[in-house]
Amino acid sequence: MSTDTDQISHTCKYCDTNTRENVVNMCLWEGERLIVIEGLPARVCEECLEQYYDNDVLVRIDQLRAKSFPVEQAKRVMEVPVFSLPADLPADELPDPEKNKDWRSRLDYDLISDVF
Repeated sequence: MSTDTDQISHTCKYCDTNTRENVVNMCLWEGERLIVIEGLPARVCEECLEQYYDNDVLVRIDQLRAKSFPVEQAKRVMEVPVFSLPADLPADELPDPEKNKDWRSRLDYDLISDVF
């Protein structure tokens, strides 16, 4: 990211919290393929972890998408395990986010609790 934007304060449009520069990975589906793009410069919300990308980053991703993410241009290919959860998972077996203050546990719980 350019040094000009480093001096500008950015806030998250969802929770109005400050964002900070970081390098992130992006996962997306292209048809039946899971695509991982590593090392993307982004601004990340300190609270909700929403990621914001500069236009040049988005253009470069769109250029790859327009070429259907050619495997021969991939940095590497990796195997990804796929899981399914039982449809009848009892709600009382869901993790309690108050017992573990780690944001990932709270986020996972929020995502799971929306399903039930």
